[in-house]
Amino acid sequence: MRKGGEQITGQAVLLFDVVPEGGRVKFGQSRQQSPGNMRPSLVACAQLALKGQEIAVPEAKAGQPFTVQVVLGMRE
Repeated sequence: MRKGGEQITGQAVLLFDVVPEGGRVKFGQSRQQSPGNMRPSLVACAQLALKGQEIAVPEAKAGQPFTVQVVLGMRE
């Protein structure tokens, strides 16, 4: 996560819709919030790689979907 006032101009920011499924979360559709200086092909690759992935999160309870921010790249 970004700290207050930290610039991320070189990084791409993706927003993923996430669905909690009782002990797991599943990544769904994504959209690009900021392209940064990343190649479009790298952004597309990250989107394809994460879509549909399920991650164990013991505290996750089935319910309301939420959004997760994924930052690609290194700080400049």
